[in-house]
Amino acid sequence: MAVRNSGVTNITFPQTLTSIGIDSFADCLYLEEINIPENSALTSIGIGAFRGCMRLKKISSFSNSYRVMTGALFTYNLDSLVLFPPASEVTSFSLPGDTRFINEGAFLSCTNLVSIFIPSDSISYISTSAFESCSSLTWINIPICVKDVGANAFKGCSKLNCGIKVENTSKLFLENLFTNAKLSIQSVKNCIGNIITRNCLFYTNIFSSSLLMIQVIIIM
Repeated sequence: MAVRNSGVTNITFPQTLTSIGIDSFADCLYLEEINIPENSALTSIGIGAFRGCMRLKKISSFSNSYRVMTGALFTYNLDSLVLFPPASEVTSFSLPGDTRFINEGAFLSCTNLVSIFIPSDSISYISTSAFESCSSLTWINIPICVKDVGANAFKGCSKLNCGIKVENTSKLFLENLFTNAKLSIQSVKNCIGNIITRNCLFYTNIFSSSLLMIQVIIIM
């Protein structure tokens, strides 16, 4: 099933539909609501299935494979967060403690979100472009349970300016976070100028020489 670039505003998926392919509903600019009905056979939603659906604000699910919490679509066991609707009016969001994965592009262009809380012992992987272009996002925490972060996960998060708490202080994790996931190094300063982690300060020996140089420039 695919209606990419169509003018559809509301979709209820057929009960017999088993999968939604990659980019199937991408750039449906007028789509506001999607519904997964009771007894739905749907078990797979492809990457970017609703990419660019900027007016999407409501998701409903009555199936045994997916559920909705605080407006966000999860797999039924809450293991993965599949999609947060870009036009949702929710400004602060806390992930459930049972969630382990944030799927690719799950929060892409969610321009109303201001803060996101990730519980300890929850998320292990933040996928590619997970929070890309969340232009109002000013705060998020990255607890020690997060083992890896995908490319461009924080690209375009222009208001992540300071106070972001990163608990994993390993050199490789931080290099990936700043260079690949595109989290601004400015964002991990506290709001009076120091670099912050679970132990308050990054020690210089956790940085590569290039990141150390950036750190020194910022603090100065």
